[in-house]
Amino acid sequence: MDNETKSRLFFLQKEKKLRHKNLIIRTFLVILIAGYGFFFTSTLWGEQDVVKATPYATTITEHERDMTLDTWKYDKEQNLMEVALSIQNNAMDGHDQYTFKAIDREHGFLSVDPVVESADLVVLQFHVPASWQSLSLQLYFPDEVAEGDFRSFYMNRDAVQTASIKTLTETGYRIEKYERDITYAESDIETAQKKIEDNNEQIRTFEQEIKSIEDDMIYQTAREQENSRHLIETANSNIQKLIQENTDTGEDIEESQEKIEMLKKRLKDLEETEK
Repeated sequence: MDNETKSRLFFLQKEKKLRHKNLIIRTFLVILIAGYGFFFTSTLWGEQDVVKATPYATTITEHERDMTLDTWKYDKEQNLMEVALSIQNNAMDGHDQYTFKAIDREHGFLSVDPVVESADLVVLQFHVPASWQSLSLQLYFPDEVAEGDFRSFYMNRDAVQTASIKTLTETGYRIEKYERDITYAESDIETAQKKIEDNNEQIRTFEQEIKSIEDDMIYQTAREQENSRHLIETANSNIQKLIQENTDTGEDIEESQEKIEMLKKRLKDLEETEK
């Protein structure tokens, strides 16, 4: 075998070893990335088989931001999700740009398309696998506020709002938002009114108990009368607490009624601009 052939064989063997080494490295990196992704996403879901959905219209406060999940819609025909979030920056620091990531529990990260990105309203869309069961949407705070920190919003098939999704203008989404806010405020008023009714019923019950105790006191011993007076004091204290609750709840109702009027004015103005 001449020197040229030996040299060619040497380089071929070297190249084969190098390709094998590169293959091992690539395989290791794929396993490492996949393992990291599995570990990272698995910590989001906990032990339950189906993730608990984030409730709608419930304010979550972090880093001086009030965040509310307004809607989470699912268009089955398009396998499309649309999520609307309201954000109020109480810090008023000017840092109102957020990053969003969507994760399917079984399939990993999904591509998110921002439709509306304003300081107080965000609308996002992303496609999901037809077999999806549990989803997480992560809102990452601006680096100037809390670098790397995020808030997760969760959804499952039972809680998602099934609807046909049609992309709107920002004004169109705001009209939808104000209509929802009016509905929520009206629901809050109904709940508050029911609370006052329940409190009034409890007050009547306490008053009846007090009268019954007072009627019996003329037949009681001194020690029994002392105990009865203590029961009456406790009942009167509870009545005063319920009266105060009713006063506070009444103020909440007035606030909600005023809010509804302001929302209707906003809605009317927006509808005029959308024509």
